[in-house]
Amino acid sequence: RRGGGGRRRREAAHLARLGALLIGALLFVLYLRAGSNPGRGGVEDYDAWKQGRDEMRRERQQRQQMQKEDQDGWDSPVVHIVNSRFMQSQGSLTTLAWARLHLFRAFCLSTMVAQTTQDFLWIIKTDPDLDPGVRDAMVELLRPYPNYYLVGSETNYLIGHEGGAWRGGVEGSDLLGCEEEGRVFTGDAGLLRRAHAARDSHLILETRLDADDGLVAGYLEHVQRNAMELFGEGGTEGEAAGQEPRAPPRWLYWCSRQNAEWFADPATDVGITNAVQHSRLCVTPGITIGFAVGTAYEEVPMYEHTRIIKDMPNDAVGCGLEDKADCAVLVGAFPMMAIRSRTPTSAGMMGIHMEEKDALSEESRLVLWKMIQSKYFGIDADDVRRANRFIQENIVGIARDNIKGQCTPGHSCKLSSKELLQRLTEEALLKWEGVNVDEPEISVFEEES
Repeated sequence: RRGGGGRRRREAAHLARLGALLIGALLFVLYLRAGSNPGRGGVEDYDAWKQGRDEMRRERQQRQQMQKEDQDGWDSPVVHIVNSRFMQSQGSLTTLAWARLHLFRAFCLSTMVAQTTQDFLWIIKTDPDLDPGVRDAMVELLRPYPNYYLVGSETNYLIGHEGGAWRGGVEGSDLLGCEEEGRVFTGDAGLLRRAHAARDSHLILETRLDADDGLVAGYLEHVQRNAMELFGEGGTEGEAAGQEPRAPPRWLYWCSRQNAEWFADPATDVGITNAVQHSRLCVTPGITIGFAVGTAYEEVPMYEHTRIIKDMPNDAVGCGLEDKADCAVLVGAFPMMAIRSRTPTSAGMMGIHMEEKDALSEESRLVLWKMIQSKYFGIDADDVRRANRFIQENIVGIARDNIKGQCTPGHSCKLSSKELLQRLTEEALLKWEGVNVDEPEISVFEEES
């Protein structure tokens, strides 16, 4: 009997499965019939439901990606921001913009690409109404690098600019607002969000770099390593000698006093190079401010580059170190720290002609030029030639635009600069007497024939 009961249960289960299959088949036939009649809307309803489901899936995936980026956090112990400005409040000065773009490509971009670390965000602020042709050319130059950002904004932070910095979120919030408004033309928005999220939990470094200057290839990595050492918990100095470990600083400055200079020159195809060593002055390329974790922006005094070395030892507000002079770290780890271009594109027009009394010997300049093209800077001689030639061929338009750009927000407003630019224009017109230079032709990034 027990065997017969099991057989009946198996037969009953089999009939139940068969019934379920028949009901499913019947429902499927009814669905197909409903779909064949547009008036009943079966297929259309299903398609609409499927489309809505796909949209919801895409939105969910986007939310998950954003959450993943937030959860991933910031891998490095340092958030390093490099700030540059390009043609702010001067977007319509086209000839000047092209000339500065040549210099940007030759000296600034090339040395940033050559940096021995790319663990930084490079924020380049430009006029939101920058000439479209110039902007498109700049976007193409920056597009391969996800950590390089071209931003349409007139707002700047730190030394001599608006209050606020990456620490505390003011600078990052401004950038994310620009990104939402479509004014961040290059760069990975996810990196921006993660760096912004790490603004208070990580060591912050902010470096200044003018758009026509360049840094030696190891500069940013050197500053990062030095910052991690000096800001490390408790420090390491004194331990080897059996002394109490030194408390870490709350903030620090880094700067250098030595740089190469490049001068546009009509008598040579690649211009002229020289070197400068200052005794009591920090040069602007590479000035960096470091914020220890827990140090607010408001706690850090702001110094112009000419006052860092002079004023810091006497300043009543120290960085937390016993000797206030140690609050400024002078970088001297390389044969040359930076390169600055000296041309009529300069807003301040300072030192655009090399003084013979300060010039290196011809042999030393040749050694310097070879260093600039080497792994130390990674500068391409052909880019320099194009920049030099463009400046010589368009000097009138450059000077006229630069005169118009004087006294615009954030730029020089010196009578001496205007007078020098006017003299350059007159000299060029005399040299080219009989040549129509009212509308100089602009040829950009042309290759050698």
